[in-house]
Amino acid sequence: GPGSYSLMCSAREERQAAQAHLAGIAKTKLRKEAVWMSKQPKARESKSRSRIERFYGLQTQAASGPQAEQKAEFSAAAMARLGTKVLELKSVAAQVQASDSSLFQGLSYTFSPGERVGIVGANG
Repeated sequence: GPGSYSLMCSAREERQAAQAHLAGIAKTKLRKEAVWMSKQPKARESKSRSRIERFYGLQTQAASGPQAEQKAEFSAAAMARLGTKVLELKSVAAQVQASDSSLFQGLSYTFSPGERVGIVGANG
């Protein structure tokens, strides 16, 4: 499907291959520019500042290569709740848009940590 794991894996591999390809191109350019940087300028001339800046930019680009995958880590300490309320409702009303019938009116409730809520209606 459009959000499948296999598509995500193939997209990641393509992205890594493209990054490796760009790093290879940068390394090739870097070798040529390194030769130019090592040469002394001709008499009464100076080296192009923009070309020197591009050389140092190429150095970082060539060294980067494919970027490592970032991983998200969740710890219990980071997910500890602060406070006693999870959700507080005050005078809430809900109505079905297609009809004028009201589902509920004036509902006030404070949800505490660990509570479970079930909504039961005509269809189960």
